[in-house]
Amino acid sequence: ADKLTTIYPNAIMHATTTAQLYEISSTINELKSKHKLNDIVVLMFVFNGAFTKGQLERELKRIGMEKQIFLVTTTTSKTWRDDVNSVYAAVSEKYSNVHVLDWNEYSKDQDWFYSHKSYVTEVGAHEEALFFAKKIYETLRGN
Repeated sequence: ADKLTTIYPNAIMHATTTAQLYEISSTINELKSKHKLNDIVVLMFVFNGAFTKGQLERELKRIGMEKQIFLVTTTTSKTWRDDVNSVYAAVSEKYSNVHVLDWNEYSKDQDWFYSHKSYVTEVGAHEEALFFAKKIYETLRGN
């Protein structure tokens, strides 16, 4: 998160290593009530487990479909990685305001992770922040 706040100083970060998709409802509600849920929302679930398209859509609607929402593909070595990334692809095809940041593909041959392929090293965090910034900019700019 510290690398991202360097690039996006007004970003609001909520990070936890154990969060499941169904647990973000309270965080979304809290950010909304404090008027801190900005126009660009990035969701990244690193090491949490699979979820359905319907579960994800429900949370995206809670966030607000007027926002630009970016879903970061997971890099975990867990068996459900491809299922989660497929859900992201399907949802982004359905909604014009939902975009996929394919961190899994971009980082797949890099040595930016600790052994379980979920958490980035210091170098990986820097590369991840640059990747996010570039892709978000390109997407919103229309490139």
